[in-house]
Amino acid sequence: MTSCLAAFRIYVLDSYGCELDRLTTSSFLVDTVLAAYGKYLFEKGSARYLYVYTVTAIQDQFPYLRRSLPASWKVDGKWQAQEPGECREVIPLALLKAMISLALLWRWNIFAGCLMMGFSAMLHPSEFLTASRRHLMLPKDMFIKMMHAYLHIPNPKTKRFARRQHAKIDENVVVAFLTFVFGQLDPGQPLWPASSAVFRKRWDVLLERLGVPTKTAQKGVTPGSLRGSGATHFYLDCEDIPRIAWRGRWSQVKTLEFYLQEVAAQVIFHRLPATSQTIIATLAEACDSLVYAVIQGVL
Repeated sequence: MTSCLAAFRIYVLDSYGCELDRLTTSSFLVDTVLAAYGKYLFEKGSARYLYVYTVTAIQDQFPYLRRSLPASWKVDGKWQAQEPGECREVIPLALLKAMISLALLWRWNIFAGCLMMGFSAMLHPSEFLTASRRHLMLPKDMFIKMMHAYLHIPNPKTKRFARRQHAKIDENVVVAFLTFVFGQLDPGQPLWPASSAVFRKRWDVLLERLGVPTKTAQKGVTPGSLRGSGATHFYLDCEDIPRIAWRGRWSQVKTLEFYLQEVAAQVIFHRLPATSQTIIATLAEACDSLVYAVIQGVL
């Protein structure tokens, strides 16, 4: 948003010979110039998200303009109609289990724990990659026997709706593994002890071994797919959209409904070679056994 706003300031100065702050005295002027800027970016071949961030940055910097930019958002709507976006590819449960199995065989236990957490709790990657042990509440921390775990999200992506958020995990095997991997850490220790770039590198290496694309341009799966994939699996399991919205911290149920309508029928397996399908199916079947073998110290 900061860089997009800076680029818009330069555009206003070059095109109209005045500072942006002078335009903001009139909502009509700001809206008109923003709309013209959107058309300029579209004709230049820029990415649509840059324009959206520019409009959002203006609304953030000048809150009184929030409801006064109809022409700007109309340009965005027309742009979206010309270049409709696509949702991230969904990771089916079988593929997730295959990823976990391979990570365990490679002794990447922490990586496997992060995969489970991101999928089961419907998390953005930044929400578990920046968390510390103090943010993860395990059954032993709460002195309960029920297999429930909670992740308090220190910096939620949707903090403008609720500054304090948490995610719940209640699959027995997942909670047991998270307890095994993270339970002995000190409160200040990070759950993921490396950078996000290292996480992405391991993600790519693991999926490449399974024969699954990892580039967005190839309709591959990325770490950002974990949140939507967890929600899609939850939907296929129970079809309870309000419950999914609460668990996944969606502020608008309609947004979730549109997303699920688009992705629920996606099946990435159809595009994979037969050898990849066989490997994934074999590893997925072995997942739970491998998880318990690691917990028991057999593997």
